Amino acid sequence: MKEGSNAKMGTLTLNGATAVTVTTTTTAATTATTASRIFLTVQAPGGTPSGVAYVAGRTAGTSFTVKGAAGDTSTVAWLIVEPA
Repeated sequence: MKEGSNAKMGTLTLNGATAVTVTTTTTAATTATTASRIFLTVQAPGGTPSGVAYVAGRTAGTSFTVKGAAGDTSTVAWLIVEPA
């Protein structure tokens, strides 16, 4: 499965409480829609890890944003799955 920008999976680094934007347009209008399931899992704890990374917003066909707690600089893997 392709990973990184414009893909269905990749990694990001949290930067405290500020949202991190993931740009991905792999499936054009269906990427990061309200129906998409975006799974997040911590790969490497960093800073003051909270264990809470969450999808904070979505722009269909363009990007989604992820937030963590203040001081959390963990590396987080993401995977987008489209329900049937």
